[in-house]
Amino acid sequence: MVTYDPLVVITRYESAWQRLRGLLGQPTPAPGHGVVIRPCRQVHTCGMRYPIDVVHLDREARVLAVVTLPPWRLSSYHRRADCVLELAAGESQRLGIYVGGKVVLKESPEVGAYALTPNSDPLPPLSDAIHHDSQSPVLNRMDPMKTAQPPLMTATEALKFVNDGDTIVVPTGAGEPAVLLNALSDARRNFRDVKVAQILAMRKFGYLNPETQENVRHVAYFYGGATRPGGQAGWIDFIPNYFAELPQLISQGLTPADVVFSMASPMDEHGYFSLSLAPDYTMAAVQKARAIVLEVNPNVPFCFGTCHVHVSQVAAVVESQDPLFEVGLPKIGPVQEAIARHVAALIDDGSTLQIGYGGIPDAVVMQLKNKRDLGIHTEMLGDGILSLVESGVVTNRKKNFMPGKMVATFALGSQKLYRFMHRNPALEMHPVEFTNDPYTAAQNDKLVAINATMQVDFLGQCGSESLGSTPYSGTGGQADFIRAANRSKGGKGFIVLPSTAKDDTISRIVPTLTAGTHVTTSKNDINYVVTEHGVAQLRGKTARERARALIAIAHPKFREELTAAANQLHL
Repeated sequence: MVTYDPLVVITRYESAWQRLRGLLGQPTPAPGHGVVIRPCRQVHTCGMRYPIDVVHLDREARVLAVVTLPPWRLSSYHRRADCVLELAAGESQRLGIYVGGKVVLKESPEVGAYALTPNSDPLPPLSDAIHHDSQSPVLNRMDPMKTAQPPLMTATEALKFVNDGDTIVVPTGAGEPAVLLNALSDARRNFRDVKVAQILAMRKFGYLNPETQENVRHVAYFYGGATRPGGQAGWIDFIPNYFAELPQLISQGLTPADVVFSMASPMDEHGYFSLSLAPDYTMAAVQKARAIVLEVNPNVPFCFGTCHVHVSQVAAVVESQDPLFEVGLPKIGPVQEAIARHVAALIDDGSTLQIGYGGIPDAVVMQLKNKRDLGIHTEMLGDGILSLVESGVVTNRKKNFMPGKMVATFALGSQKLYRFMHRNPALEMHPVEFTNDPYTAAQNDKLVAINATMQVDFLGQCGSESLGSTPYSGTGGQADFIRAANRSKGGKGFIVLPSTAKDDTISRIVPTLTAGTHVTTSKNDINYVVTEHGVAQLRGKTARERARALIAIAHPKFREELTAAANQLHL
């Protein structure tokens, strides 16, 4: 038996049956173990119950791609790949495997069977490095580029990596690099047909201007306050998506990613930066982009998880010292508190939580201080969750998937939250195809998903992202986690909303959604709907039963009118 670090046992899969099967039907690879499938250009995880790290290598043993692949997914096809390494999720990061580096597979542990030597002299072809006898190859790691220095320049100088027609991918929320985007805004008239793609823009940068949309135009994966007016006026574009599938859209080339602009932590002693504030879809863009430009700020926490970029991948580094973007806790009123009490009463000790952003989800958090041993597997890490950690409610001890670990894909909150994240061994930040994948998230028993909507019809369809046909936000992770909760053993998916709008003049529970409304959560996925007047449990119920249950939690002044509408619809 070889030791865990730095040696890794690699088993060869070279017969047709072995290549087809891969790790299907086998337990999760133990730390320090994996397989090499050769020849191979693409793999899948259909039928598997755990994620794996997939590393594509060419004939010269150069790493073409590294990705954590959730269950029931197909990896990208790499025409130049000669073989694929399959490792336990997170092993590629531990071993220092990164795109552009090289590995060698040999039989003898004494010679170091798998040496990571980035930017070194060419290594022998992998086909020559794998010796065919009865023993398994062994993997040995070397520190990659330990003393390398990043290419430092000003934000204006870094714009040289942007070409006309490029799409610049920017992370969610606090991960957006203000110095770089301000420089782009100042120089926007020098460009033509450049797009900035992002799921949630927090600041109204100068390039967000209809008069210069032909120069630099924003493409929203999700509207926020900074981009909503432009989306409603038509000079900001929108790409419909499930948050969990954005990385796949990028990796398959369905949506472009030519350049990455991102906030990052200072480089560690091994040459890695942490994109801890939002690995989300940005890590997929890192694998695809022609140029990666990082705004390195000492206030950005260095986190564990799949959120690291090696200096050898970076085209330019721009330094900043500014405090990170902050958001406070939303305003919580009596209606939000009433809804929160209904939800909290249905959350069991030992549950794992996904909590969306907004007044009602944060009100729920405030009602959970008497719970025990809660866990976190979420998309957004905020100050509400931090308060549960500080109160001892969140321990992650009862999690059956990644026990002892909080898991998230972006952080948005206070400086206190960002300091809490720094090198915290109880937290891992992962790309959104891992955190939000319904199958992966559902590995958590008793998964509780709490998300808000604006309108629900008698069938349970939720309009969470538009006011009629007028866009307001986006799908985000709501559909991802509602489906995950449905799949989870003992899971519960909550959709929460006040029963009325506009000072109790409009019912948010309606017979049919307003014409043009974008459906976010479908009638087939909905389970619990909660207003300040109670809880309607809809999953498994008939259309008639659903309508009556929803009318019962509508505002009393609208119940007679809604009952008449239900009768007219034969419900």
